[in-house]
Amino acid sequence: MQTARCIWDALASLLPGDFLARYFRLKGDQVLYVSGSDCHGTPVAVQANQEGVSPGAIADRYHQEFADCFKKLGFSYDLYTRTDREFHHHEVQDLFSKLLNNGYLYKKTINQIYCETDKQFLPDRYVEGNCPVCGNRARGDLCDYCSTLLDPADLTDRTCKICGNPPTSRPTEHFYFSLSRFQDELAEYSDKARGWRENAVQLTKRYLKEGSHPHLARTAYGSRGLPSSGPDIVMRICDPGGEKVFNQPQLGGMGSGYAETLSS
Repeated sequence: MQTARCIWDALASLLPGDFLARYFRLKGDQVLYVSGSDCHGTPVAVQANQEGVSPGAIADRYHQEFADCFKKLGFSYDLYTRTDREFHHHEVQDLFSKLLNNGYLYKKTINQIYCETDKQFLPDRYVEGNCPVCGNRARGDLCDYCSTLLDPADLTDRTCKICGNPPTSRPTEHFYFSLSRFQDELAEYSDKARGWRENAVQLTKRYLKEGSHPHLARTAYGSRGLPSSGPDIVMRICDPGGEKVFNQPQLGGMGSGYAETLSS
């Protein structure tokens, strides 16, 4: 959440969505254009730690600045919200429970990176180290140089982003999404897709060839986040990455009353 990057991000990634929304409205189609500020993401906590303030204060500040920026630029959002709203929490927890009850989530014990200095488990982006594929410095979730999806444990020469000390690891249990169960469907969908950019096509083929990650984490530890819902879930929050995706259809129903359209 860096205000100086707001305009650049808008031009680089958000304007195409606004173009499409306006285009289809002019065609007479029913359009719902929604987005929001990620108030639970790791960058919020990192920035708060650096400034010595609460994550809530960071989220409030940047959400307002983003909203003002988009308004001045003339974005045509039907709804621009934020992920720490009560409605968002309720809907994401409900979907989490449905996934759990239908067998798409399962428990798994892993060794997670832990900082002995700060006395906490570290989210992916709190861990930095050398990429095992290309050797460049990378975050615990992704290498920006070679686009390899990573787990913090994959990195060598690891350091804690908070204190800079080498972290250790401890066993912990989380819920995981069985993405591998959708390998065939994802491959079929990507084969039929048209109009994708070449880098999106090649990355999709690469990830499918490597095999969909069979245990994509959907919970995490954190002092700020959306509490998971379900039996025997203690001290867990929904992974912010999945949380944002979970709530897109629900945001639509809230935004302009198009719930029935979205459901179909």
